Amino acid sequence: AARRAQQKLEQEASVLYVEPDIPVFAQEEISLEQDILNDWDVSCTNCDAYADYLKKEGVGGSVRIAVLDSGIRDSHELLKNRIDSYSQDVFDEFGHGTKVAGIIVKNTPGLNQIRLIPIKVLDKDGIGDISIIQNKIDEIAKNKTADVLNLSFNSEKSSTNYALNDCIKEATAAGIVVVVSAGNQTDKTSKHPPANITDSVAQGCIIVSSCNSEKKPAAWSNYGESVDLCAPGEGVKTAGINSDTPIETVNGTSFSAPCVAAAAAMLLLKDQSLSPSEVESQLEQYVKTNPTWDRNYGSGILDLTSLIPEEYFDQIDSVKEEISNLPSAISLKVRSSVETAKLHYDALSTIQKRYVDNASKLTSAVETIDALETAATNVLNDINSLPSVITLDDQSTVASLRSRYQKLNEDQKALVTNISKLERAEQTVNRLRLEVNNLEDEIHSLPSTVTLADKTKVESLRKQFSVMTSSQQANVMNISILKQAE
Repeated sequence: AARRAQQKLEQEASVLYVEPDIPVFAQEEISLEQDILNDWDVSCTNCDAYADYLKKEGVGGSVRIAVLDSGIRDSHELLKNRIDSYSQDVFDEFGHGTKVAGIIVKNTPGLNQIRLIPIKVLDKDGIGDISIIQNKIDEIAKNKTADVLNLSFNSEKSSTNYALNDCIKEATAAGIVVVVSAGNQTDKTSKHPPANITDSVAQGCIIVSSCNSEKKPAAWSNYGESVDLCAPGEGVKTAGINSDTPIETVNGTSFSAPCVAAAAAMLLLKDQSLSPSEVESQLEQYVKTNPTWDRNYGSGILDLTSLIPEEYFDQIDSVKEEISNLPSAISLKVRSSVETAKLHYDALSTIQKRYVDNASKLTSAVETIDALETAATNVLNDINSLPSVITLDDQSTVASLRSRYQKLNEDQKALVTNISKLERAEQTVNRLRLEVNNLEDEIHSLPSTVTLADKTKVESLRKQFSVMTSSQQANVMNISILKQAE
C-alpha cells in the first residue's frame, strides 16, 4: 500500500520527491564524566586565541548559531549568558545538544555576542525525523532567524534525501552557513545524509570530519568527497547535563561540527558581509595538514592561527623571553626583573597565558623572591618588637635574632634597616651578662673561711647584687655562697 501511494504521488506534477521519513541520529560515540575542560582541541585549532583577539579588538555586532539538536540545558555554568530564545520546550533530555553548545562556547570564550538558539529536533533518545528537521530549516531560512546552522546528526543507514538537501540549499541561498557532522560509521558520507551534500549541491554547507590529539583522522570518522575539513572530535571536553556544572569527555563528529560552526561565526562577527560560500572557502584554507593527509577527510585540520595578527603572539613571545632570561639561581638582586616579567605576564589574557610554556619558571622565581623578602621582613619585624628596655630575659631572643640575621644573604640583610637596634640590644645584654659574670667571679674569690676581715668585701658584693635587675639576680648562680659568707 505504501509503495502504491508513493507511485501515485510521484505522478503528481506538484510533487518533487517522495521519500521515506527516515530517522537521524546524534553522532556521539562515548561520554565519560570529567572535572575540568581539556585544552588540546582549542590549542589545536586556536579558535579560543582568535576569539580572544576579537574580544581585545572590541568587535561589535552579533551572530546567531541555531543548534538543531536535542535542546540545550541553558542553566549550565559553561553556557550562561549565551543562549537566546530559550523556553522549556527545548530543555535537553538527552544531553547531546548541550554538549554541542558547550563546544561552541568553549571555542568562542568571552564572545557573548555569538548567541546560541536551541532548536529541538531530537528526542530523549537522540533520534529525530527528517521531516521535522526539514520544516525547522525551512522556517529558519524563510525568516533568517540564524546566521549559522549546526547539524550534528546523520542517518545511520545508507540512504539519500533530496528534500533535505534542497532545504539546506535554500538555507545557504538565504545567507546562512550550514555546518554538518560527517558521521561516525567509518563509512562514505555519500551514504549518510545530510553529510552527503557536496559543493555542487549547496555552497556554504560545510561537512566536518573528526581528528584526534595526534592530528590524525579519528578511526570511526566518516570520509568522502563531500567532506570539507576536519576538526577535533576525539577526547574533547564539554558541558554535561546531570547538573549545572558537570564536564564530560566525548567523541564524535558531532563535536567537530560545532568547532567549525564557532569558527564560521567568528568570521562573520569580523566581517558580516561574507557569504556562506566565502565562509566555507576561507575555512577550507585555514587548516593545518601534512604530506600524508587523506583528502577524503577534508582540506586539513581547522587552524585559525593565520587570522591572528603577529602582535598578539609577539606579546607572548616577549614575556617568554623575559622569563627565559631570568637566572636559574634567584636572588633579590633580580627582584626588579622578576617583578617586571610578572607584570607583563599578568597583562596577558588567560588565553595568551596558555602559550607561555615556561610560566612555571616565573612562578618559582616569584615564590623565591617572596620567600627571601619574607625571611628578611620577619627579622626586621622581630627586631622592632624587642622591648625598649632590654634585660637578661631577652638574651635568648637577641641571640636568636642575630643567628637568623647571619643566615640572610647580603641582599636580604640590606632590607633589615633596623639592625642598629639589634646591635644596641646585644650591647645591653653583653653588659648585663658581664656584670653578672664579674659578680660571680668576685663571689667565687671569697675565702673558704670567712672572717670579720672580709666584712667590707662581703657588704660590697651584697650591694652590687642588690642594684642588679631581677633578671640579673636570677642569673647569679652562686648567690648561696654570698649568703653563707654573710
